[in-house]
Amino acid sequence: MFVRKGMDRRYKMIEKKIKWLEDKMKERVGDNQKFYTRVINDTSIIFSQKELVILSRGLKCNLHYKDKHWIKSLALEAETAISKLNPTEQELIRYQVAQNILNLYKEYTNKKIYNIKKDTNERLTCNGVRHKLLINSVVVIKADKGSTSVVINISKCL
Repeated sequence: MFVRKGMDRRYKMIEKKIKWLEDKMKERVGDNQKFYTRVINDTSIIFSQKELVILSRGLKCNLHYKDKHWIKSLALEAETAISKLNPTEQELIRYQVAQNILNLYKEYTNKKIYNIKKDTNERLTCNGVRHKLLINSVVVIKADKGSTSVVINISKCL
């Protein structure tokens, strides 16, 4: 009996604490936090929404696009590395690499067409951004603070 009353009292305190925390969190939701913008365009160039998405990823962004013959290139690079190994180990490593490349090929050919088109569109958008930058003598540089990229004329950089 005494234990039950003690547990009920603790549960009521915990429920009050949870209600208080929920009310406090509801007050915080209204706060407007200001973050640095990811891209600052200091030129007259107008970028499309897709191009801004590519630029907002940052300067160290890695595109998912793979070259048409990437598996052949991988096999040639692997064979070059294997040829530098000890001759007694070469056949075993060559067999393992061949199995791994075969698995990669199967995985790549079973990949959904949507992802391949998405990767190609991403590459084309990136090429469009590069073309606009070259034509207008513009560069993309990292800002002093934050992870902001700044699109600026070359003449202002010098």
